[in-house]
Amino acid sequence: MEIRSYRRDITVNLEHAGKRLDIFLSENHPELSRNIFQQLIASKKVFVNGRNVNKSHILSAGDKIEFEVTMQPEVSPAAQDLPIKIAYQDQYMAILSKPAGMVVHPAASYQNGTLVNAILYHLKDINFVSGEKRPGIVHRLDKDTSGLLVVGKSECATSKLIEMMKAREVTKIYAALVRGHVEPMQGEVNRSIGRSPRNRLRMAVLADGREAKTRYEVAARFDRYDLLKIRIESGRTHQIRVHMSYMGHPVVGDGVYGGIDENTRRFGLCRQFLHSCFIGFKHPFTGKQITVWDDLSPELVDFLCKACAYEARDIRAVFCE
Repeated sequence: MEIRSYRRDITVNLEHAGKRLDIFLSENHPELSRNIFQQLIASKKVFVNGRNVNKSHILSAGDKIEFEVTMQPEVSPAAQDLPIKIAYQDQYMAILSKPAGMVVHPAASYQNGTLVNAILYHLKDINFVSGEKRPGIVHRLDKDTSGLLVVGKSECATSKLIEMMKAREVTKIYAALVRGHVEPMQGEVNRSIGRSPRNRLRMAVLADGREAKTRYEVAARFDRYDLLKIRIESGRTHQIRVHMSYMGHPVVGDGVYGGIDENTRRFGLCRQFLHSCFIGFKHPFTGKQITVWDDLSPELVDFLCKACAYEARDIRAVFCE
């Protein structure tokens, strides 16, 4: 990939007065994403009237904007025919079901076998001008969490979907089997989450962490476990797993936060019992209401049958009773 440089000197006209700096730049230079412009602004590589300002700076007519960006060559992830289910797609986006064990995007220790590798193979019309290493990634699931994820097919679509996530305009529902019986049977955990000071591989409830809210409802109760319907209003790393462990009811099968017991060993559950089963939102381009359900992964159904004598293949029916 060749190195591409962009240098621009722009004068804001009356039509664009009153707009935020990052929005103005992304609208007038669609070849670069809003995220890229926000990074440039944070790195003090964008000047308004000769000085650095923040991304939310409101522009006035006659303001002079200067910026330069160099797109460095990068190794693009390889397209790979990996097993994912496409639950919904149109020209703007897709909603995919990720299996447990698959990392979302490439990293130093995961160059292949990721969701990004699968996206590049299965979504032939995906188009990213800036050569993003994580094309279309709007939000993440942990490696050993299965279920639904939204993917944008262009920089514009991805940026809009990320903004909707931040504005809490996307409903996400998870199915989680937890140890013990949760009381009350319906409620919320509103505790900030941050990196654990004792173990940097774990997250923890911390007073100075980032705001996180998890709503739960008991959908089915068994001898040792509760099956929970969970909604999250934020997207912190390990959020559900941390909040459930904090309540004293870790997610079954979660070896990091206390969810291993004799049943997980006996019946061979090698992952946390956590599945993203529903995503719903208003389409940012067409206005259509999008609602997608995804049933539990086979290994989760198998564990419910063996450990709880319960079969819940149709999770939508269980959660909508």
